[in-house]
Amino acid sequence: MDLTPDLPASHVGPTPGFQASKVVIVAGKGGVGKTTVAATLGLAAADSDQSVLFLEVDGTGALSSALGVPEPGPEPSPVPHDPRRLRLAAIRPQEALTGYLGEHGLQRLTGRLLRTGMLDLVATATPGIRDLVVLGRIRQLAERDPADLVVVDAPAAGHAISFLRTPADVLDMVRDGPILRQAHLAADFLADSRLCSVSLVTLPQVTPIRELIETAYAIEEDLGVALGPVILNAVEPGLGDPPEELVGDPVAEALVAADRWIRARIEAETRHSADLLEDLALPLLRLPRTDLPPDDPRALASLAALLASQLRVAP
Repeated sequence: MDLTPDLPASHVGPTPGFQASKVVIVAGKGGVGKTTVAATLGLAAADSDQSVLFLEVDGTGALSSALGVPEPGPEPSPVPHDPRRLRLAAIRPQEALTGYLGEHGLQRLTGRLLRTGMLDLVATATPGIRDLVVLGRIRQLAERDPADLVVVDAPAAGHAISFLRTPADVLDMVRDGPILRQAHLAADFLADSRLCSVSLVTLPQVTPIRELIETAYAIEEDLGVALGPVILNAVEPGLGDPPEELVGDPVAEALVAADRWIRARIEAETRHSADLLEDLALPLLRLPRTDLPPDDPRALASLAALLASQLRVAP
């Protein structure tokens, strides 16, 4: 199967692929391989001699596990695959909130809230504050860190929408004070396509694709956040010539049946991809299904090479 994008060149801007913005937020429904794609993207950029900062914000530890970084902290740590070019940091909402309060001269109050267990209550009483300070930390790192590319493994699609909507919601509720300023900074960051874009991940199946299309319109039209390439993950690899049919041979008949089933699946995936291209004028990248575990270094290296060839990021 051809793994190169099948969009006209006019759909791709002068800076191709993900390099149109410094921060790429990778989002998608649970189970579509969002974290694998985020890891693959960073490795592809590193193979093209770019420095990459991964940010894990969903709290699952999936990205750090895939990249082999045990117990990542809020400060970037080297990634074993390429410690010179790749680093990873974990942004945890409570740590980000504690840091935010400390930056505004509330260290003593923060310590008291932590000791009494009241910090969670304060955060719950301020809708959106956790997501807002996480966005603020992403923005800070994007502005201060020397990395060429920042890859954010976002929460699953449903939470990703509310996560990106947080600055607008806070601006509607708050009239003054440091939280209002933080919301303005986060909103400006998300609205600047040179700084931030969102790339959505899906499977080549009808339901995930429909949900991705709805999510894409919500992000771009309702939230005003730029969309980068869509990644179609776990695409069925192409087949060679069909096996020879030998009547009466059970093994040959089983092989023929399996071959027909896979070819029917490939045809269905092709139709669903066409629907995606018709509804979204965005570059479409494809990553093949692999039988290796998603955190296997060989799988990530192979997928990164394919992604890099599609993005044309090589100098």
